[in-house]
Parts: sequence; structure tokens; C-alpha cells
Amino acid sequence: MISDHHKKYSVLQWLALFFLIVAGIFFRFYHLDVRAFHHDESLHGYYSYLFFKDSASHFYKYNPLLHGPLLYNTLPFFYWIFGITKFVSRMPVALISSLLLIIPLYFKDKIKYSTMFLIISLLAFSPSLLYWSRFIRHDFFVLLGLSIILVGYFIQPPFWKAPLIGLGAAIHFCTKENFFVHLALLIGFVIFESLLNYFSTDYRETLIHKTLSYIKHNFLPFLIGVVLFSLISTYFYTFGFQYWDGIIDGLYRKSLTYWFHQHQVERISGPFSYLSIILSLYDPWIIFFLSIHLILFYRSMEWLPRLGFFLTFLLSFLFYFMFEKQMFLFPFFKDILKIKTPIDFWLYFPLIYHAITVTAHYLRSQQKTLAISGYLFFSSLFTYSYLGEKVPWLAVYPLIAGIVFLSFHLSKELSFHWSIFFVPILFLNIHRSYIINFQDVNEKRHAISQVQTTKDYETKALSIIKEIENSPEEALPRVLAYGTNVWPLAYYFRDNITFDYNQSEKNFERYDYIFLDHRHLKLVKDMNLFDMKVLPMRHWWTPDQRSITWSGYFNTLVFLKPWSNPGVKNSYLLKKKTY
Repeated sequence: MISDHHKKYSVLQWLALFFLIVAGIFFRFYHLDVRAFHHDESLHGYYSYLFFKDSASHFYKYNPLLHGPLLYNTLPFFYWIFGITKFVSRMPVALISSLLLIIPLYFKDKIKYSTMFLIISLLAFSPSLLYWSRFIRHDFFVLLGLSIILVGYFIQPPFWKAPLIGLGAAIHFCTKENFFVHLALLIGFVIFESLLNYFSTDYRETLIHKTLSYIKHNFLPFLIGVVLFSLISTYFYTFGFQYWDGIIDGLYRKSLTYWFHQHQVERISGPFSYLSIILSLYDPWIIFFLSIHLILFYRSMEWLPRLGFFLTFLLSFLFYFMFEKQMFLFPFFKDILKIKTPIDFWLYFPLIYHAITVTAHYLRSQQKTLAISGYLFFSSLFTYSYLGEKVPWLAVYPLIAGIVFLSFHLSKELSFHWSIFFVPILFLNIHRSYIINFQDVNEKRHAISQVQTTKDYETKALSIIKEIENSPEEALPRVLAYGTNVWPLAYYFRDNITFDYNQSEKNFERYDYIFLDHRHLKLVKDMNLFDMKVLPMRHWWTPDQRSITWSGYFNTLVFLKPWSNPGVKNSYLLKKKTY
């Protein structure tokens, strides 16, 4: 059971939830196409376009860099119905994100109203979740799969449990390789709960006991769930049972080997505390809620757990000052623990200790919802902080788990009084979401995705496309994209037969427009044939911990003014002279 509160919601309470959901959905679709396409969005949109135009020869063959096949099979369906536009390309993610606002209502008989209101309002107006809801990425497909698994676990008719869990797992597996990460986290919880139960004097039914009992008494639906997972996964990875290498590549041959290697080389590197800083900057409410949780939690604990938590900070304090200058001389911290900056110490050891303490405490007190959601929040925050690839969209996983856990914990501990301090937080969330996603949508200081294509770059590309459309067929302007300009231009120029990219013969003189990086300018033999314009291509900003100060951090936190200067990557546009 999620909760013992089964009191029905009043009409006014339902109206409040309805308003939150409708407003959240509106925010997800309003001006959905206003932001220029990100590098990754153009990749996903372009490969989906190729599949849409010619599925027989351009069906998606699994590539771990681009993740699983589900996204590339979904977008063509939307292209077929609505046409190919930026709005339509982002529509599937916005729809799934909107659906996630409604799914909590399934648990209305198990969750008291204060918890439900808190969960839906945070899901609806989280600045980070809203941003990624308007972005072509795989992660909301993963969250959909996890939500279906959750519904399957709690659904009452036993027959539907395994099929729904199988469906949700298949959606997850067909979307992204962090299926294996989440599977490892689940196994970790099962092992921890079983060990805790083994050494306890009181027997408590564990998740593994419940699962084995369910399989024993409901073998047919369990078999249906396994078959459903296998069929869906095999169908998508093999393109309708035609490309059998796909399923092997997705299971282990490419997926596990590629991402294990990426973890080692850290293609997009960052400190252990990277995701925590990202979360605190764009969803600062979580700092306040987490602080209240820590105070309430350890206030209710005995002196020994309190002392343990204090000692983790003491340990962090000692390491911070001992190795602040020479910590990189110690490969164990950098290569094994993945601690790269002194600030990492303040999060590393307290996070491990608190994750274990929270999970054990709530398991012993038979508060399974708090135990599981607390475990998922703190363990996913640790795991995604530890993994080598430091990209901002991975923050959605601990963020979602944190919304659920903190909503349950605070509404349980504070009862009605939590609403006094939550109301201003709700309005601050809405205001911050509006600034980041609508008001300053093209501001480089709001590069929540680290790198963002500039509006000037997109506008210039669209003006050239318009020129091509209005030119006679015998005099169509030829366009070349070179180097980093290939993305997002390949998506924008997808229907133009006069568009080329990365031509090996480098016969630049036959093109009317050429997009080049600075290092490629020397390849153009006769610059006198062209007029050159410097065009800002990408804005970027990442939280540089080497230059962080407390004043700089709080200035960014409160006013969204980065403590280090945002950067700009320029492109060079050559236009052939007309005489």
C-alpha cells in the first residue's frame, strides 16, 4: 500500500489538480518550436526522417551513441500524421510528459491529497522537467516505461501485473541503455532488503518473496509478461524480425561494451557533484525541501544515526582540506571514486551514508513507499553522479524520484502546515520555468542543455532554404555544411537536393553557400570568390567548478547569472559573390 489515506478528494481539490495538469500541459506545448534545434535533436529528427522517407533501406540499425530504436520508430508515425516540422518532432516527448502528469491520479485512493498536490505541481512546473519535456530526447520514453511498471506493480487484478510490467520494461529497454543501470539499482534494493530481513529478528515479506509468490500462483500472466517483453524488444531491435544482429547488439555486443568504455574515457567529463549543481541551479526548491527532510529525519532518529551522519561530514571536511591542492596526485580518488574536485567530498560520503540509513530505517518501520522512493532518489543521484558521462538530461531521473520521495516524506511529517511555505515555492517554480523556457528562450546564460544552437544560426539557415524554394529549378543555390555545421543543418536542409555535407573532394567553388568551422577556412583555395560572415552557431555554458565561489553560485542560483562567462562557438558562412 502506498498510504492509509483513502478519503475522497473534494470538488475543489479536484479542480485544483485539474488546473495544475492543464497548466502543465499548456506549458509543454506553448511555442514548442520557438527554440532552435539542439545538435542531438537534429540527429534524432534526421534519422527518424530517413526512416520515414524510406523505411526499407533506412530503417534504424542500433547504434549505442544514438540509443535504442523506439524513438526513431515513433517520430515517423507523427511525421506521417502531422507533417515534418520542429513542433511535430518535439510533440511525442511533450505528449509523454503530459501523460506523466496524469498517471499519479491512478493512485488517488492510496495517496492523501497533500501528497498528490505536491507531486503533480512539482512535475508540472519543474523548470528542468519542463525544459526536457520540450526537447527531443529518449528520457521521457524511459520515464513512461518506468511509470507503466509502477502501475503494473500496484494494479489489483493479478493477471494484469506481469503483462504491464513486461510492457513497461520493453519500452524502457527499447529506448535507452540505462535499462541496465536501473536493473542494477533494482537488484541492489532486493539484495539490501533481503540482507536486512535475514539479520532481523522479525520476519518481513520482501520484494523477492512477493515476486516469487506471484510467479508461483500466477504463472500464466508471468509468462505473458515475459513473452510480451521479448516480442516487443526483438521486434524493434530487429526491425520487424529482419535484422537479427540488432537484438544481440542491444543486449550486450554494442550496448554494454560501448557504454562501459564511455564510462572509462568520460567523453563528456565532469565532477561527481555535477548533477547536484545542475539540479540546485535549475530546480532550487529541491535544496529547501531536502534540507527540511534532513532536519525532520534525523530529529526523529536516535543519537547513533545522527552521529554517523555528522561523522560523514567530518570525513568530508578532513579530505576537503587535506587534498584541496594535491588531490589529483591520488589516482584512487579520481579514477576509482570519481572524486575530481574538493567540493565532491561534501556530497560523496554523506550521500552514501544517508541512502543506506533512509532505506534501512523505512524498511524496518514497514514504510515501503518511503523506503523504495528514498532508495531510488539517493541511489540514482549517486549512480548518475558516479557514471562517467556528465550530461544534464540525466538529472531528470533523480529529480523525478526526489519529487516522489520528498512529497511523501514532507506531507507525512508536516501535515497541513507544509502548504504555508510551499505556495511561494510553487509560484517561484512557475516564474523560473517561464523565464528559462519562454522569456529568455535564446539567452546563452540559460543553456541548461550546456550547448544550444543560436537563433541567428537557425534564422540564416531558414532564409537560405526560403531562397532555394523561390529559385527556378535550373538555378537552385547549392549549400555545403562542413565539420560541426552538419548538425543541425542536416535536419533543416533535409528535403533540399542541393545540400551536401563533408564533401571529401573539397570542391568548394561550386557552392553558393558554405558553412565552415574556423579550422576549415584554409581548405578554401580562392577566398576571393566569397563574401564571409561570422555567424554565432552555438551558445554554451557549463558550471565550471574551478572558478566557483559562494557569491558566484548564489548569484547564479537567484538571478540566473552564471559565475563564469558563457561561451560562443562561431561558424563562418561563405556566400559566393555575384558579378
